[in-house]
Amino acid sequence: MRLIKRILRFVPTLLLSAFLALIVWASAITAADPNEERLYPSNLPVDVIGLDPGLIMVSQSAVNASITLSAPTSVWAQLTRDPGLISMTADLSGLGVGKHTVPIEVDVNTNPVRVISVSPRNLAVELDTFLERELPVTFEVTGLPAVGFESEAPTLSTESISIQGASQLVEQVVVVRASLDITDASQSFVTTLPLSAYDEAGREVTGLTLSPSDITVTQPITQKYGYRNLVVKVVVKGTVAGGYRVTNVSSYPAVVTVFSVNPDLVLDLPGYVETEPLDITGAVDDVDVLLPLALPSGVSVVGENQVQVQVGIAAIESSLTLSNMRVELVGVDEGLVATVSPEVVDVILSGPLPVLDKLRATDVRVFIDMTDVPEGVYQRVPQVEILVQGLLVQSVLPESVEVELEINPTHTITPDDLFPTLTATPRRTATLTPTRTPTKKP
Repeated sequence: MRLIKRILRFVPTLLLSAFLALIVWASAITAADPNEERLYPSNLPVDVIGLDPGLIMVSQSAVNASITLSAPTSVWAQLTRDPGLISMTADLSGLGVGKHTVPIEVDVNTNPVRVISVSPRNLAVELDTFLERELPVTFEVTGLPAVGFESEAPTLSTESISIQGASQLVEQVVVVRASLDITDASQSFVTTLPLSAYDEAGREVTGLTLSPSDITVTQPITQKYGYRNLVVKVVVKGTVAGGYRVTNVSSYPAVVTVFSVNPDLVLDLPGYVETEPLDITGAVDDVDVLLPLALPSGVSVVGENQVQVQVGIAAIESSLTLSNMRVELVGVDEGLVATVSPEVVDVILSGPLPVLDKLRATDVRVFIDMTDVPEGVYQRVPQVEILVQGLLVQSVLPESVEVELEINPTHTITPDDLFPTLTATPRRTATLTPTRTPTKKP
C-alpha cells in the first residue's frame, strides 16, 4: 500500500515531463520544417462537374483560380512539383436553365495543408438547353474567271451540316454559308473552305460547333468555244555586235488568248503565235521593246495585240545557236498519238570556244517527258540535255511548246502492252548552224 502511494506521488511529475518532451519535439520539428503561408505560384483550372447532359454552359466567370495555402516547407516543395495534388471544382448538380453562382471547392491530396483563401471564391455560370439542328449549306461564287473562260457548277463535299450549341444561339442561325472567289481563274481547281453561321441580319453567330466545320469544293473552269491559249514565239533576226551574245529572249505574257467568231480559224492555228521580227543587228546592250503579234485575218488577241519582248545581250566568251532542234517526246503511252507544235526549237548555248568547236549535233538533245500524262493539250517547257561538260543553255526559242495527246484509233492491245520489253530508240540528230564570236577582252 505504501509502495502504491509512493508511485502515485511521481505521476504528476512524469506527466509534466512527457508534456514538456512533446513540446520540445514539436518545436524541433517546426524549426526544421516551418509552416509557410503563401500564394500558390500559378493559377489552377476550375473543373465543372455535375452538368445535366441536356444542358450546355453558355458562359462562366472564370476558368482558373488562385489559392493561398499554409503548409510546411517540405509539403510546399511537393505541391509545387505536382500541381495535380490540388483540385478545384464547381458542382452544377441539380441546376437548370438560367444564371447561377456556385462555390469553388478545393481538395488537396496531401497533408498537412490548410486552405487560407480562394480567388474567386464563387463561379458564376449561365446554363441553357443543348440544341442540335441540321441546315443546308449555302454556297456562293464571286468574281469572274479570266477572259475566254467560264465556270461550271461546283461540286461540294457535303450539302448540309449539323450545328450544335446553346438553344438561344442555335435558334438565331438562318443560314450556313461558304464563299469562293474565282476572279481571273483559268483552270479547274479543288479547295477547302471554312463554313460560318449567320443570323437574319447577316451577322456571324459564334460559340457554336459546326460539323463538319469546312467543305471541299471542286470548281470546273473551262475555255469558251472560239477561244484558245497560244504560246508566244519571238522572232529575232540579225546578229549582235562582235564580242556580244544573246543570253535570253522572253516575252510577257508568254501565253496569249486569241479569239475568233469562226472557231475553226482558232482550231487551225498551230500551238503558237509569232511576233513581228525583231532586228538585233549590232546590238551591244539589252533590248526591251513592245512587238505586235502576227495573226491571220479573222483572229484577234484578247487584250492588247502586242507583247513586251526582252532580249538579254552581254559580252561573251562564245555562243552557239543550234537551229531547228527537233523536240523529242519520251514516255508517251503507246495508246496515244502525240503532236508537238512547233516541232523544232532554237537552242542558244554558251561556253568556252574549244568546247564549242568539238560540239556535235548528237551531243545535244531536246526532249519533253510525257510519262503517265493522259490525253489532252498541254503547254510544256522543253528540257535540254548536253553531253559535253562546260556548256550552258542560255535560252530555248520558243520558251514552251504545245503538246497534244490523242487516243490512237488504230491501237489494239497486244501481249507487248501487258508485258512490255525495253527497246532502244535511236536519237534524232539536228543541223547545227553555229554563230560564234571569238572572245574580246575588255
